[in-house]
Amino acid sequence: MNKKVLIIEDDPTTQRLYAHIFREHFPEVELDIACSVRKATEHLQNNDYDLYIVDLMLSDDTSGSIMINTYYRPMIVISGIEVNNKLHSVEYLQKPIRTNELVSLVKKLIYK
Repeated sequence: MNKKVLIIEDDPTTQRLYAHIFREHFPEVELDIACSVRKATEHLQNNDYDLYIVDLMLSDDTSGSIMINTYYRPMIVISGIEVNNKLHSVEYLQKPIRTNELVSLVKKLIYK
């Protein structure tokens, strides 16, 4: 069964970058992209995901409500600010991300 990933990111350029990385490194993964907390919530109502990649600061809200609703699923939180605390099943990357770091984390979290 194919893995499913939800990317929650409001910047269109960054969305395209993540989509490119997944097409190149994980072509078998089904990828959904949400540009807001509202859109992410719609995706969450209709799908079950193996991994979430979440921008910490979204234009319509912070990603905190998404993190609460997906607490027991693997998640990569990406932020332009340094985040020091660790939560269950959450990994952090600081922008600008390095492709190799994202690829390594995705492998670690969905192909354990």
